[in-house]
Amino acid sequence: MDCPFTKGVGRLLRTWTGEGAAPATPFGSIDEWWDASLPRDDKAAKRRMSGHLIYIWWNAGKERNRCIFNLARLTYVEVAHLALEDITNCRLAFGLPTASLALEPD
Repeated sequence: MDCPFTKGVGRLLRTWTGEGAAPATPFGSIDEWWDASLPRDDKAAKRRMSGHLIYIWWNAGKERNRCIFNLARLTYVEVAHLALEDITNCRLAFGLPTASLALEPD
């Protein structure tokens, strides 16, 4: 939640998907931050954003393991692109539209 690398991944992914900015206020727990990161009223948007957050953290964790165990390193842009690919593949698997996703981010 406070890692600069993971924040960079999240910032790029939010830009590419049009999800908006992450909450900037400091929080006392991950639960508070998670709740503040999700849309309030739209259940579908809340589910979509929860999935995006999970893919951000999943790919950041995989990158940490890649650095430790493989002595290889990706940039936060590359990790954000991997997260976007995961999100796109998930949406395709469930027959959901991907038109709002930037399939080839800058």
